[in-house]
Amino acid sequence: MTLEDGTWLHWPPHLEKYLGKLTEPGQTIQVEGRRQPGPRGEMVVEVFALTNIETNATFQREEMPPPPPPRMPCPPHGPHAGPPPHPEMNHPGMPPERMQPPPPARPHPPEDSLQRIEDRLERIEEQLGQLVDQDT
Repeated sequence: MTLEDGTWLHWPPHLEKYLGKLTEPGQTIQVEGRRQPGPRGEMVVEVFALTNIETNATFQREEMPPPPPPRMPCPPHGPHAGPPPHPEMNHPGMPPERMQPPPPARPHPPEDSLQRIEDRLERIEEQLGQLVDQDT
C-alpha cells in the first residue's frame, strides 16, 4: 500500500489477505511500524499494526518483523573531522554503485624505504640515549 506522501507500507505476503482488505483508497488510517529506507531510496514502513480510523477495523501482527538492516557508519564530522570528502572519492555511506576502485599502489623505491628505516632508527637511538641520561 502506498500513502499520499509516497511512503510505502510493507507487510509479509501472507498478511495481505488481512491488511489489504482493511482499508479502501482515500480512507484515514493509523499505522504502527518501523520506518526505513527502501531499495530505491523511498520511505518504507514495516507495519506492526494498522487501524482504519473510519471503520475502527484493526489488525495487529503477532510475529515480530526481522530486525532493521545494519546502519552505515556515520562519516566523520565536527571540528576535527577534516575537510568533507571529495564528491568523487569513496566515503562511508556512499552507494556501492558510485564507489570507485582504489588507485593502483605506487611502490616506493627500496632506497627510500631503507632511508626512512635508518632515519627512524637514528631517532629511536637518540630518544633512548636521552632516557638513559635522565636515569643516571
